[in-house]
Amino acid sequence: MTTAPAQPDAPLSPARRRALAGAVAAMLAPRVVWADDGTPDGRALAAFVDTLLPADAHTPAASALGVPEAIADFAAGVPGLPELIAGGTAWLDRTGGPPFAELSAADRDRVVAWMEGSDPAQGPYRFYEVIRLLAVEFYYAAPEAVAGLPLNVAPQPRGYPPPWT
Repeated sequence: MTTAPAQPDAPLSPARRRALAGAVAAMLAPRVVWADDGTPDGRALAAFVDTLLPADAHTPAASALGVPEAIADFAAGVPGLPELIAGGTAWLDRTGGPPFAELSAADRDRVVAWMEGSDPAQGPYRFYEVIRLLAVEFYYAAPEAVAGLPLNVAPQPRGYPPPWT
């Protein structure tokens, strides 16, 4: 059985989406229990993914490419992921006085660095790891993510013609 290639405007093929959902579901087991599950905070999620994938001279920030919205849409189809996002963004908003989105870039970097090195069995690390995985996937699925990079096109994008001897 052959499958049709993904459409250029579709960031992820259905099979890749299912595989990604399976990987995320596996990362969520067992379920993370937060002190306060809270409600999803779109501003905190956007600030978090922008901390992971900030704008620079050649590339846009993750939020400019709709990565937080893509993560939220994807989360609706993965059991446990909406709860992880709600708990994680509520936790982020309690880390430094003002809400996470209002922290300075340096303070957001410190929080994310702490999360990266925290206990893998706990919520902050699991939130960091799952959202990082999804943010990178959705970010680089957008052609605009690499449009400003000085990349060279492959000399033989369709492979080398025969004979291969």
